[in-house]
Amino acid sequence: MIEKIIVPIDSIEWDNTFMGVETAIEFAKGCRVNGQPELIFIHVLTSSPTTQLAEGENTVNLEKHRLKDEFYMIEEMCKKRGINKYKTLITEGDPKKEKGIDEEIIETAEKENADLIVMGSGKLHDRSFRGRIGKFVYGSVTEKVIHEAPCSVLVARPAELVDKILVPVDSLKWDSTMNAVKRGMELSQGCSTEKEPELVFLHVLHSKPKVPMAERERLMEMKKKTIDEEFKEIEKMCEERSIKNYETVLSEGNPEKEIIKNAKEKDIDVIVMGSGKLHDRTPQGRIHKFFYGSVTETVLHSAPCSILVTR
Repeated sequence: MIEKIIVPIDSIEWDNTFMGVETAIEFAKGCRVNGQPELIFIHVLTSSPTTQLAEGENTVNLEKHRLKDEFYMIEEMCKKRGINKYKTLITEGDPKKEKGIDEEIIETAEKENADLIVMGSGKLHDRSFRGRIGKFVYGSVTEKVIHEAPCSVLVARPAELVDKILVPVDSLKWDSTMNAVKRGMELSQGCSTEKEPELVFLHVLHSKPKVPMAERERLMEMKKKTIDEEFKEIEKMCEERSIKNYETVLSEGNPEKEIIKNAKEKDIDVIVMGSGKLHDRTPQGRIHKFFYGSVTETVLHSAPCSILVTR
C-alpha cells in the first residue's frame, strides 16, 4: 500500500523535474485502491563550502524566493487534479560533510517513512556526448537514489497515460520478483485511465550455450513446466484482484535485451521490476554484481519508458 510519495524538485522549468511532478500527481490521482497517498515535494538547497558567508546567504535567500513561486505552481497543479494531500519541504545539504542531494532525498524518505520516490530520469538516460561526460564527472542523483533508497523508486519518462505495464518475472519464490508482481497489479488497479491498463508478465528463458544440446533441451523443458506453474499462480492472483486485462509471455534469450525488446514492441509505458542485486550490499552481492551485472540496472539505463524499481 502506498501512503507517502517523495517527489524531489529541482526546477519545474526543466523537463526532467516537470516530468517527475506530473507523473507523481497522476500516480497519486489514480491510487484509488487504498485511498489517495500524500505527496511530499522536496527541494535540497546546495551551497559551496568556499562561498563567502554573506554571498552564500544571499544566494540561499534568492533560491528560497524562487522556490515559493515553484511550489505555488505545483500546489495549483495538485488542486486542479483534485489532490488535497500534499506538502512542500526545503532542506539544505551540508557541503562540509559532503552531504549531497541524493543523501538528503534518502534521509527525507527515511524520516517520512515513504513508500515511493518519483524522479525524472535526468542524466540516467542522456546518451548525448555532453550527457555522458556530465554523468561521468558529476554522477547522476537519480542513479544514486535508486541504489540507496529505503523504498521503491519510479523513474519517470514521458507518457500521457499508463496503458501498458510490463512485469518481468523470474521466480515467484524470490521476494524481489513477487514484490514486483504485486506492485504491477497495484499500479494497474490504481491507474486513472478510462480502461483498465494491460499487464504483461514476461519470463525470459536463458539457456546456457556450453551445455550439450540434448541436456540443454531437457533443462529448457523443465524450466518451461516451472514457469507454466508460476504463470498459473499469477493468473490466480489477477483473478483474485478482479484484474482481467493481462497476458503472460515466454521468450528466450538475453534477459535485458528481451525485456527492452518487448517494451519497445509492445509500446510499454512502465516496466515494474524488483531491485534484485541492485540493492544487495553484502560482500557476496557486490562480488556477484561485479562479475555478472544487474539485469535491473541494465534495463534502467536502456528502457524506452518509465521504470518502477520495487523494494
